[in-house]
Amino acid sequence: MNINTAAEYICNYPDIYVDNLKLQKLLFYAQAVSLVLGKKPLFQDKIEAWDYGPVVPCIYRKYKKYDAQIPKKKTTQKGHEDPECFHWIDLALSHYGDMTGSQLITLTHSEKPWQTAYAKGRNTEITKTSIKAFYSKIFHYA
Repeated sequence: MNINTAAEYICNYPDIYVDNLKLQKLLFYAQAVSLVLGKKPLFQDKIEAWDYGPVVPCIYRKYKKYDAQIPKKKTTQKGHEDPECFHWIDLALSHYGDMTGSQLITLTHSEKPWQTAYAKGRNTEITKTSIKAFYSKIFHYA
């Protein structure tokens, strides 16, 4: 899936407040759900361990101009993306979407993928392998 499509889908999700900080964490958890339950990455872009948790740098840069909630568009183009990709995002949002950005920071900081990458230095990649290994023990729903 194109990372921009995934980000736009999350930003336009009904009844969920999304700012850039929260968007980054939701993309991280959507990637984790896809890696574990879908057995493949949702997107190919790398996720890095920043001070405030996991970040997809290209998406961070795109949305950093918004100080607060990212404005919702009237329609979201799903294009030719695999419908299963949207299912993994929906599943992640059903579990993490109501959490605040601060709650998501606390949660990601308590989990091994971010901790391990961040211990190696700021902005170190959180590998897909480490994400899948950790969340395979956590996600037991399908």
